[in-house]
Amino acid sequence: ERRFSSFDSKDVNRITAKLRLDEVNHTLDLERVADRHWRLRSPIEMDADHDHARRLMGRVSAMKAVRFEPRKDGDVERYGLDDPRADITIRFASREPLRIRVGDALPAERRHEDLAYVLMDDGDTIFVARSGLLEDFAMEPEGLRNRRVVQMKTEDVVAIDAVLKPGPDDDLSGEGHVRYAAEQWVWQDGVPVSGSTPKRVARRFADMEVDTFVADQASSLEEYGLDDPRAVVSLVDQEDNRRVVLIGALGEPIVDPDGNEYPRYYTKVDSEPSIYLVGMGIVEVVRDLVRESRRKDEKDNEKASRQERIETTATPALP
Repeated sequence: ERRFSSFDSKDVNRITAKLRLDEVNHTLDLERVADRHWRLRSPIEMDADHDHARRLMGRVSAMKAVRFEPRKDGDVERYGLDDPRADITIRFASREPLRIRVGDALPAERRHEDLAYVLMDDGDTIFVARSGLLEDFAMEPEGLRNRRVVQMKTEDVVAIDAVLKPGPDDDLSGEGHVRYAAEQWVWQDGVPVSGSTPKRVARRFADMEVDTFVADQASSLEEYGLDDPRAVVSLVDQEDNRRVVLIGALGEPIVDPDGNEYPRYYTKVDSEPSIYLVGMGIVEVVRDLVRESRRKDEKDNEKASRQERIETTATPALP
């Protein structure tokens, strides 16, 4: 079987690696702390991106042998597997760990193909396989950082509460409260919401990706406008988990090649210490929700006022 290191990625709960590339040592320790939630333990402590963790697992499980060599006495030392360039261990919830050692390189048999001697666990076969996975495991920590910080799925959001304050670009303010019931978004009084605004808010915030990491531990929220945020958006999922996103002052915009500027805001998840810069029009969708909520309130007030006038001017019933 050419694919010699296959496993079920859903069963993996930890990935550790020690690498030596170009005389530089790298370490990696990734732990699964929840479904789709990974934490980098080394070389620094931070949330890690689920897709990157999945890619690392995929690189190991997809390894294919170009050639098989029965292991003989002295081969471990002969092929650099006693002091490997990479020593990777995959740990599982329901089985023994899998250890992969990548040793010395050897001449490529085809163009653009980096080959190396590989030993799985302490087996009796030495594999010759592609060694392209080494660069992925030696990635700088910043490249592994989780940019989807809200940690919710759009389809799981069942309630949104938003509060908006006036900003430098307009004076719109107010609140918007919607929930998902009977397969549709409704206002607090149960009236269906027309249009797609609640869905857009859920998608924009649940799938929110950070543009720039500003500070892992801010000494003061005031300089980012997060002590008195421009907007506060709370998402609740089907399991009654709540994530609150604070949107502060305007930060450095993104400028495209044509010189067009796109605003970004300092943003923080209430329960997390880190501060980010986020674009994606996050304030615009909050404004849409608040604007539609105000329109509904105005219509409800007009309807109530008309009903009151009708009741006041109605002709008394004859005895």
